[in-house]
Amino acid sequence: EAAVKETLDHAPPMSLTGNKTDVAVAALARCQKDTTHGGSHMIVLGIWGTRMVMELAEASWRLYCFWNLQHPAKPGRLIDWSKDTPSVRYVTRKIKVMFITFISAPQFLICLLLAWTGAKVLVSALSMSGLVLKALTLQYVIGLDELVYGAFVSVRFKQVAGSMKYSLQTPHASPNWKTWGSNSIKLTFLVGYLLFAAYMFRSLHGLRHECRRYLTQFPNESRAHTAHWLFGGDIPSWVIT
Repeated sequence: EAAVKETLDHAPPMSLTGNKTDVAVAALARCQKDTTHGGSHMIVLGIWGTRMVMELAEASWRLYCFWNLQHPAKPGRLIDWSKDTPSVRYVTRKIKVMFITFISAPQFLICLLLAWTGAKVLVSALSMSGLVLKALTLQYVIGLDELVYGAFVSVRFKQVAGSMKYSLQTPHASPNWKTWGSNSIKLTFLVGYLLFAAYMFRSLHGLRHECRRYLTQFPNESRAHTAHWLFGGDIPSWVIT
């Protein structure tokens, strides 16, 4: 970023092609390689962040349900199997701790790791096609748990787990929470995620900004003037001719 900014601040602006230092050569190559449009990374990251907020909301609701499962007043049957749909009436404190430790906690951890990894992967994309492909790859990764569950879990277990009911003691949500309260919380988390990503990768965003300034000043050095395949790589001259 400093090398590009220095050439632009020079009077008159100097081209990096005349500077053969390693820093200048690397800066020019980096600017020419990045063919993404301004703001495209943050737009796609916002879509990915929306998915992460949905996953976080689901994990929070599951934790809330685990926390509000009723404790048995005296030893007895915890699950009622007398009806077609089994019902979990009570859970002991040890089972509740196991639910939170082995289900909720890993789900929160995986959600945070995916949010951070997704930000790094998407922000580092150097082309629009690469950005779209990385977004589709992340979407595939986040659905692996459902793929494994659908492929290897028995039909009987799916039927029992799908029809299982739980007895919870939860207060009724207010109308404000149902209409705009929950959505406001989700939107706040999404904006915070985007601001966090913008801060953590501010140097990369700054480099892209300086590169766009440089290529605007010297348009003939832009990689956009070089024919390239849809998914990356320059098209050889013999193909064009």
